[in-house]
Amino acid sequence: MKKGVNLFINKYNKVYKGSPWYGDSLMSILNKVDPGKVFVKPSGKKTNSIAEITAHIIGWREFLLSRISEKHKFKLTQKDTFNWKRIDKNEKTAWKNLLRKMDVVQNEIIKILNNSDDEILNLKVRDRKFKIKYLLDGVLQHDIYHIGQIAALNKTQY
Repeated sequence: MKKGVNLFINKYNKVYKGSPWYGDSLMSILNKVDPGKVFVKPSGKKTNSIAEITAHIIGWREFLLSRISEKHKFKLTQKDTFNWKRIDKNEKTAWKNLLRKMDVVQNEIIKILNNSDDEILNLKVRDRKFKIKYLLDGVLQHDIYHIGQIAALNKTQY
């Protein structure tokens, strides 16, 4: 049976490129970002840049992949997830490669879920005290939280 898995596929697709209830999707927001702002941190604040937040979203999605697939390995610390340079060290090409990496990770999540049944949802997450279903929900909530941050930073004049 795939009723639960299909629900998550639908949710991930809505948050990623669809029409979620809360507003704009992740890619809709990222595609509106002014490329001249992606590496800039608002002055005088301990705020992450848009590129850092985007890398962080990717990092948590990579963590998810590492727990729902044996093919994926994840060995980053929370602090390291914000480092956009782990994806591309060159500021001139990094933004496009961050967006490309986001697509790759999204497609891999959907592919794995498409090839799974509802039993995966009740599996315990390796090295954690919760189940895959909780992790899938958490990563979606995490994405939505950071989508708001990115939208706000992009509207900020700095």
